[in-house]
Amino acid sequence: MLGLPLNDLPSLLAMKDGIIQPQEIAGKPLGHPDTDAYQAATAASIYEYFTQTMAEHKLDPCDGVLKWFLETEIDGRQDIQIAWDHITRAINHIAHHQRTGHQRRQR
Repeated sequence: MLGLPLNDLPSLLAMKDGIIQPQEIAGKPLGHPDTDAYQAATAASIYEYFTQTMAEHKLDPCDGVLKWFLETEIDGRQDIQIAWDHITRAINHIAHHQRTGHQRRQR
């Protein structure tokens, strides 16, 4: 759907968990310096992954949502910042639903 390699799924899921529930992976509570550091490192790895992936897709586009993000124009302008904005919103949307669903299951 996104146009990302299926082989990247384990890494993407680990990135998702590192943002949404870093305390589970770091083994420390939210707000602990180790947990915060793990979450920050995960965020950096997400930006690194998508920076590389978007550069590859610009050279060799394939079908999927990422292609749509990269081809989006606003006011006749098409640039990487627009794609980042879309990706960030999508990640935040997914993270929000993961967190709220996770919180509901814990009640």
